[in-house]
Amino acid sequence: MKLAIAAIVKNELDSLSEWMAFHLAVGASHFLIADNESSDGTYELLDALSKTGLVTLISVPTGSTPPQLIAYQQLLGSCPDGIDLVAFIDADEYLLPTPPAVAVAADKAPEFPLLAWLEKQFASKEVGAMALNWACFGSNGAKFRDEGLVIERFTQRAKQSFAPNRHFKSVLRPSYVRAFENSNAT
Repeated sequence: MKLAIAAIVKNELDSLSEWMAFHLAVGASHFLIADNESSDGTYELLDALSKTGLVTLISVPTGSTPPQLIAYQQLLGSCPDGIDLVAFIDADEYLLPTPPAVAVAADKAPEFPLLAWLEKQFASKEVGAMALNWACFGSNGAKFRDEGLVIERFTQRAKQSFAPNRHFKSVLRPSYVRAFENSNAT
């Protein structure tokens, strides 16, 4: 199974490499990125990565309406052949199933736990999409930006009952999508 991560970014240079490396480590194989007029070097990094085939890059200008729906439609339309699933998330969001979702035999850990989990969820061809609830981490008590990796600095999340945790992101089979009705790719 091949997973692509789709996102809209603007001035994400400080954490974009970590975000991409994390998702590659858990099984993503491609990124569909819409750059929204970055001015911090984000576009240049993504442009260089697009030349390697790792990233499909489009530009979306800031206009009178939010760019998400247009960008998501364009990203989906430029999805490379062979991609089975696309996860529409933000560049400060990380996909990682938690135990027991990735439980396997005690003597064998999955090579890519996210892919193993998604393969189980999408085992039936009748499943075209799934919603993943947010797990908001907030500032983790920090008042200023600390040094270090995002995944090391933010370790405490809000309780599941926290209202924004009712929001969701979508993982979908690209060939099953007809249109986007909201920015969560539903």
